[in-house]
This record gives sequence, structure tokens and C-alpha cells, in this order.
Amino acid sequence: MACAAWETALREYLGRVAILQSPAYGIAAQELRTIPALYRFVKAARGGPLFHDDPDAPKVLERELVEELPRLRNKLVHEGLKDLPEGSALSHALAVLNAIEWLFGGVSP
Repeated sequence: MACAAWETALREYLGRVAILQSPAYGIAAQELRTIPALYRFVKAARGGPLFHDDPDAPKVLERELVEELPRLRNKLVHEGLKDLPEGSALSHALAVLNAIEWLFGGVSP
């Protein structure tokens, strides 16, 4: 579910926020089919990778957890991986929530 939430957030950001910079972002939100491709466009729109401009502290672990989601999803769906380390799902979900908060931080409704 964290993977789906992240994909939805990326599409929403491109289609509602980044589109104000360039209509190409709206097309990307509709046409791109993979999370890594969507994330590349979001990095371009936001000016860098997750948390790159966060003044509090570098969030390297959270960035890695979010960027790992597509690979983890593929292992779960295509390889049948079922044994996740204890707390892994919670860690990924919390990292996604923080990433979504960062992504939309300062954006007016």
C-alpha cells in the first residue's frame, strides 16, 4: 500500500502542482507507467531528490526506503517474497508519509 500511495502522490504532484510550471508534467502524470519514471519527473520539478532541501536533517534512510519501494514491490508481486524483516512495512509506510508531506509541503490546496 505504501507503493500505491507513493505512486498516487507522484501523479497528483505532477498533475496538479508541477503542471503549473509546464504542461509536460501533466502529460507525464497521465502517460508514465512506472514509479521510477514518475519520480524522475518529480525530481526535475522539485529541483532534486527527496528531502534535498529539508533544513532539519538529511533523511538518507527515509529516501532509500522510498526509492527501494519499486524493487520491493516487484519482489513481492513477481517473486512471491513474503518474509519481510520485522518492522520493514512500517518503516516503508512512515517514510512514504514523510515523503508525501515533503512533496506537498507549502502547496496551497
